[in-house]
Amino acid sequence: MYQLPSQACLAVGLLAVVAALSIPSTAGAAPPRLVAQRGHSQLIQHIEFSPDGRYVATGGRDKLVKIWATADGRELASLSGGRGWIEGLTWTPSGALVAVQAGAITIWQPQIGQVVATLDAPARKGGGFVGFTSVVSLPRSETVVVGRRDGVLLMLDASSGRTVKSVPVTSVALRMAVSRDGKMLAVSGEDKKTRLYRPGSGRVLRTIDGDAKDMAFSPDGKTLLHAGAALRAVNTRNG
Repeated sequence: MYQLPSQACLAVGLLAVVAALSIPSTAGAAPPRLVAQRGHSQLIQHIEFSPDGRYVATGGRDKLVKIWATADGRELASLSGGRGWIEGLTWTPSGALVAVQAGAITIWQPQIGQVVATLDAPARKGGGFVGFTSVVSLPRSETVVVGRRDGVLLMLDASSGRTVKSVPVTSVALRMAVSRDGKMLAVSGEDKKTRLYRPGSGRVLRTIDGDAKDMAFSPDGKTLLHAGAALRAVNTRNG
């Protein structure tokens, strides 16, 4: 039996997503059509919808971030990360900017294809650089939170790339998730514990045993889904 190569499988998978998104919601509308995507030449590692659902951003090992229209699957814009694989990406709540983690942090305005700001990793004493580990956006503000390998969270003004606040955390932030109201930031640390922080002050609200491969808050913020060795639903009020 002939087996599709991995890149073809990825293309078929993305094609299926586009087809599903294109299904018309009204009777009598034109049937959905398949749109073959050839934008990424290597593994796609990250995918995220824009806040209004009109666009999808994808990032891959080919060092590219691409923006697609969900209505018809067209590729609208492309950014070269340049410094390495795309390790993370996030839209700001306005949908105007995308922050990309790929060696450096690049803030991009895809509508005009312009890079707004670039944040380079700082030099490490003794040589090398302090790398970045994760990136998320805070709801209701154009603030991007960046995890750094020296155990610091940076709060960036996305419109300028300026560091608004630097918050030390207990352990290196490997993964992060933010509640819909922006009042809780879940950080899975290198010490195999997950902590809930108040983003503004850096105060620890709860500590949860176990690291997470992925996390997501419920819409009301009362539950954190914590995917590690097992999938757990954690009450954020009592840990």
